[in-house]
Amino acid sequence: MPKLGRAENFQGKGFHTNPERINKKGRPKLPSLQEEMAKLLSDEKNGMNALSIILKILERESLKGNIRAIELLLKRAYPEHKQEEVKTTLELIWGQPNEDKD
Repeated sequence: MPKLGRAENFQGKGFHTNPERINKKGRPKLPSLQEEMAKLLSDEKNGMNALSIILKILERESLKGNIRAIELLLKRAYPEHKQEEVKTTLELIWGQPNEDKD
């Protein structure tokens, strides 16, 4: 059994500058996940699309008391608002109060 890492084990196995089997176009681009999900959820069967069926199932489960289903429905119906950072300035005035008054 030959040992790896020795120079004589790699003779004739160098990098080819013009191999025949190289993929010159590179890896094929994957379709957008959002587009594929939209296609999947808009497919209609028996007059209803997949999104409507999923929402009906979530509604049924939430009415049974499934907390996770209730959470999902509420978070989608009423998304949380991001709080904006409020920047204020504070000015301190040093001195005697009411100096100008008699």
